[in-house]
Amino acid sequence: ETDLILIAISAIILGVKQPISKVLKGSNPIGLGLILIGLILCYVSLFGWIGKPDLSLCLLRIWPNSIGIFIIYGLLFLRTWSFYKAFLSNSSKYLSEIALAYYLCGLIGFIAIYLTLWTVIDRYTSGTSVFNDSGYAKYYVCTSNWSGWVILN
Repeated sequence: ETDLILIAISAIILGVKQPISKVLKGSNPIGLGLILIGLILCYVSLFGWIGKPDLSLCLLRIWPNSIGIFIIYGLLFLRTWSFYKAFLSNSSKYLSEIALAYYLCGLIGFIAIYLTLWTVIDRYTSGTSVFNDSGYAKYYVCTSNWSGWVILN
């Protein structure tokens, strides 16, 4: 987990430090950096699976992973939408990287509000589950109430 985070951070630093080549500029360097930040958030959420969970570890399992996945797929969706919009208008002008970043911030704000409501309405608790009847395969889980899913979905 730590190795993957360091690789992603070094890729971001390398992308910032290197002079912008035609290949890197054509591949949306801000978008690549945002995808790497999303990957780092997904990797950070793996630390929530270590040890006996409490409320903070249960939230660490959900928040960074959800936001990281939303950054990655949201950016890919917005880029595809930008291409679609350009092809519809028969123009070669796509949305700029900054405009895509603003749209992505709006989407991240939406998912942050959703996660906040989910966290407030449906409190997490930690518990122990037994895999078999003999009791030898115990593992720790984060449980939540079904009411949050009903209200938010």
